[in-house]
Amino acid sequence: SDDPGDGDRNRLRLAEAELGIQGYVYPQVKADAFIAMSPLEDAAAQVEEAYLTYLSPAPNCTLYVGRKHVPFGRTNLLHNHSWLYTRSPLALRNLVGEESLSGEGLNVSWLLPAPANCFAQLDIGAWAGGEAEPLEDPAQLTSGPGAGFNDRFYTSRLWLSRAWGANAELELGGSYAWGDSLIYGPHATSAHDDEEASDTGRARLTGLDLTYRRYGEGTQRLLLRGEGVWRRESFYGDASTARGYYLFANCRRDKYASWGALWDWSEFPQAPDAHESAFSLIYTRQFSEQYLIRLQGTNGSRPGQDRYNELWLQ
Repeated sequence: SDDPGDGDRNRLRLAEAELGIQGYVYPQVKADAFIAMSPLEDAAAQVEEAYLTYLSPAPNCTLYVGRKHVPFGRTNLLHNHSWLYTRSPLALRNLVGEESLSGEGLNVSWLLPAPANCFAQLDIGAWAGGEAEPLEDPAQLTSGPGAGFNDRFYTSRLWLSRAWGANAELELGGSYAWGDSLIYGPHATSAHDDEEASDTGRARLTGLDLTYRRYGEGTQRLLLRGEGVWRRESFYGDASTARGYYLFANCRRDKYASWGALWDWSEFPQAPDAHESAFSLIYTRQFSEQYLIRLQGTNGSRPGQDRYNELWLQ
């Protein structure tokens, strides 16, 4: 990277090691646990996810109980090694979570009645353990605080899909999350400068995603995806909104190689007048199901750095 504000530039780093433990503990009850260790965070091993899945406690229903990535947006359930890019899109990192939005609680997932060639799923969850980050100096912005929920929050998601012919499908999803939060908007330091930045407000996240897939011969596949996120925060009658979106295309020409392009843009909740944007080209070489090499080149701009270039090798 040529961005002098990036303290980790030009370093080879082990970002994370992850241990997954999965299996059935009872008929129709499955246990999943993922233990993450990150030298970058200089912390001991942490439980990233640990939950039970109750399959069919009622017709067309699945119940999840424990610590889990919550169903918000199209990719929040994925771990970072399953992404098709090396870093999370800016809108998700700044407004939802650096890697994912997680919580401890329960989620009920229903398969809804749908016409032939269609799919419909509704998720509703209640969570605790939302992690609000301290307020960052707007003059030295590097990322947003994510959702910023202060402990308890709630989620809902409706996911629809329809097959288009024998080789294509279109997906549409809407997500909503709400809960108490620390104050990140401009009123945290101006309209109510006599209050502490840790005062509790109300945050609401709204997400909309659209995905198109088309399959060709063999393992060929074209993926087109767009996702937008709106974060609205209210405090004593004041309100502020931060927005972000990304557009992503990925073309897999065979089972070994794929090309991708990512355009993303995001505002910052703690400084609504500031924003960050970037364009990336991505090449992935998949040697086996467990082993890949990915190269991503990015050109972008952020507050304090009108233009920067990055080259990621994963």
